[in-house]
Amino acid sequence: MFHRLSLLLAVSMMVGCAHTTIPGTTIEDTEDNRSVLKVLDQLQKALQARDSDTVLSLISPTYFEDMGTIDNRDDFGFEELKTDILAQNIDKIAELYLKIDVHDVQVKGDQAFIDIRYRTRAKLALPSGSTWTQDSDFSRVNFLKEDGRWMVASGL
Repeated sequence: MFHRLSLLLAVSMMVGCAHTTIPGTTIEDTEDNRSVLKVLDQLQKALQARDSDTVLSLISPTYFEDMGTIDNRDDFGFEELKTDILAQNIDKIAELYLKIDVHDVQVKGDQAFIDIRYRTRAKLALPSGSTWTQDSDFSRVNFLKEDGRWMVASGL
């Protein structure tokens, strides 16, 4: 009797401490995790739609990208993203397929990051004609909570 009671108590404690995950993932189901993942989903949809205004609305004005190199000549911030990168390239993309697989989400206060693997396939409309290109890589997208809203801070 004592052993059955001990087993029942142990099982109930494990169930009580179990965390639920977001369906289809191993990501803990929390309000913060869902909120930051929602922004990533909005970003994915805006990129696929080639909607630079929506993309920019999800980006922090303090956005900074160092491209993972020590060479600061390839660094850029929000203004360069807006006026150079998006403005000069979004119209060259005739079609874009973007698949994002989320590997991890970490939220610490007003900062968060999502480790992703992305795969793209794009039809580019170039002066020399249309061509297809594809890419696949791992990335960490960093977020900041600004005025109660998650914004992309780096990692595009």
